[in-house]
Parts: sequence; C-alpha cells; structure tokens
Amino acid sequence: MIGPLLVILHAAACLVLMVLRRMGYLRLSASFLAIAWCVPVAGPIALLVVAYQNDHLIAGSKASELEDEAPGDEDDVLQIELEDDETADAVPLQDALLTKSSTERRAAILDALLTDPTRYASSIAEARGNSDAEVSHFASTAMAEMSKAFDGQFRTFRDSHERYPDNVMLLSGYLDFMERYLASDLLQGQMKNQMEELYDSLLWEKRDRAETLRDDLRLSRRLVDSGKLGPADDLLAAMEVSWPKSQEIWMMRLRYHVAARDAQGVRRTVASMGQAKGLKTEEVREALDFWGRV
Repeated sequence: MIGPLLVILHAAACLVLMVLRRMGYLRLSASFLAIAWCVPVAGPIALLVVAYQNDHLIAGSKASELEDEAPGDEDDVLQIELEDDETADAVPLQDALLTKSSTERRAAILDALLTDPTRYASSIAEARGNSDAEVSHFASTAMAEMSKAFDGQFRTFRDSHERYPDNVMLLSGYLDFMERYLASDLLQGQMKNQMEELYDSLLWEKRDRAETLRDDLRLSRRLVDSGKLGPADDLLAAMEVSWPKSQEIWMMRLRYHVAARDAQGVRRTVASMGQAKGLKTEEVREALDFWGRV
C-alpha cells in the first residue's frame, strides 16, 4: 500500500514543479526536470533546494561562478567577462567534481544543470564517469536530455532554412546554433564530421549572401583547424583587404602561420602587429610578448 502511495506523491510533486516553472516561480531548465522524475522523492526535493539557493544567493558555488576548464578555443565568439572580485572564489566545475565531499559534487552538478548546462557540456560529459553514482546518473540524464533538445532545434533550423533559403537572419541564427552544437561534445564520429561539413557549407553560403567579419573569422578558423591552409590563406588575404585594421584578423593570420609551420610568416606577422599604431587588445599584447621571446 505504501509503494503506490509514494509513486502518486512523487508524480504529484513533479507536476507541481512543472506548474511552478510555467508560472515563473522556479528558474529550472525544462530539459532537466527529467532528473526529478528519475530520482524518486529526493529528486524534486533536491531541485527545490538548489533553486531556492540560487534565488537567494546562498548556494555554495553558483554556476555563474563556475569555470569550465575543458580545452577551449582562444577565439570563442561568446565570452563571459566577470569582475575580479566575482571570480576570486570561483570553483571550476571539473575541480568541484573531484572533491572528496559527495555533497559538494552533487551540489556542483545540480547547480550547473539548473543554470546553463550547455555552457558546461564538456565537464558534464566527463562527469558521466564520476565515482559518485548520483553525479554520474545526473550527468548521463543531462547529456541525454541535451542531445534531444539539440536534435529538435537542429531539425527546426534545417527545415526552416530549406523553406526560407533567402532569409539571412534565419541563416545567422542557424550558424550560431551550429557553433553551439559542435562545441557541446554531444556529437561523435561520423555524425560530427557530417555536422562540421554542413557548418562549413553554411558559412560559405552566409559569406556569399552577407559577408561579416564575425562569420569570416569563424570560417577562417574552421579552414585553419581542419588543415585547409590554401583556402584559408586566400580567405585571410581577402579579409585583410576588407578589414585592414582588425586585430582579430592579425591573430587569425598568426594562427594560420603556426598551423603551416611557417616561422618566417610568424615573425612577419608579429613584426607587423608590433609596428601597428593604436591601442592593442590584451590578446594581441600577450601574443606579442610570447612570440617576441621565441
């Protein structure tokens, strides 16, 4: 008799969570309400506790303070800049998942899942092998739900682009989505290769329709990283004509020469960067400092 009653109470609690979220009282990701369903009784309670802590700023480590330390791209388009006093006590998600305290590990993974799981996708993927069974379960459930969400969004963008191929704004949104999808660590093997080819073709299409510096930088990065150095050189040459003062192009040209193992090209680019007038970005200053000593 007690078993069926607990099942009913668990289902009722999950429904209440869904209603509260729809009403705006809980800032919970819809994808991860599945966690509450998968963990009887404790699941809904844990989500409510973490949501309360987030709202009242008493959580041990807010996801906004977590830094995903997975190897990232130095030219990522989207960067989150935090003040020094906000990051002084930041706890990287990967480090938090390696602590001895199971409570801290579970709090860290739940906090990341409830805030912006796609931002920590690489760390969450690694957490599937965590020694803590609950952390591993949460991470596996999260990756499955993220995969479903990304697949659904992909089909929507693909179908919309096929229906409205001349819509440049739609194409821009499609590209932004594909960039996030490829960076999520959800794609593997042949599927990832196919998505990368699609992303490249969309970048070329966008360049033909409405060229922008941001898109050209993304395309040049893809060409360099995939070893297509001939097309990358041609594209960078055209970009240098269109945006001769862009420091981002300087960095991409430097990246190109490094990939091509062209020491003289590196020295020429570093010399040009150093002789250029005007203020330089921190990234350029760091590159000058590093390559100037090599």
